[in-house]
Amino acid sequence: MTDTAAQTILHAWHLEAGASMAEFGGFDMPIQYDSIFAEQLENLGQAGDLLIAISGSGNSENVLRAVAVARRKGMKSVGLTGFDGGRLAKEADLAIVAASHHMGRVEDVHTVILHAICYYFMEEVSP
Repeated sequence: MTDTAAQTILHAWHLEAGASMAEFGGFDMPIQYDSIFAEQLENLGQAGDLLIAISGSGNSENVLRAVAVARRKGMKSVGLTGFDGGRLAKEADLAIVAASHHMGRVEDVHTVILHAICYYFMEEVSP
C-alpha cells in the first residue's frame, strides 16, 4: 500500500467496513486482485445465493474465479458480458451477452439490465 492510499477517505472507509470493500480490498488483505471476489464468496456465499458476475469482455480472471467458487458452493450465477461472451458466457449458469464490440455499448446494456433488477426489488419485492 502506498502512503497516498493510506491517507484517503476511501481507505479509511475500507478499514471501517472490516477491510471488506472489494474496490480497496487489495490494500490490506494478503490476496491478489485476481481472487478478490472469489475470496469474498468463500467467506460470505452460501448455497442458494445468486452471483451476478459482470465482465465486459467475459474474460476477467477475478470474475471467472468468483463464478467457479459460486458453482462449488452451490450458488447460481448470472453473467453479464459483451463482445462474444468470452469465458464467462460458458461458465455462468445464465449468460446475458451484449453482442457488441464497443465497450461503451456493452456497459450501457449492462446498466439498463442492472437498473431493471433494482427497480424490480424496489417496486415488486419491497414496495
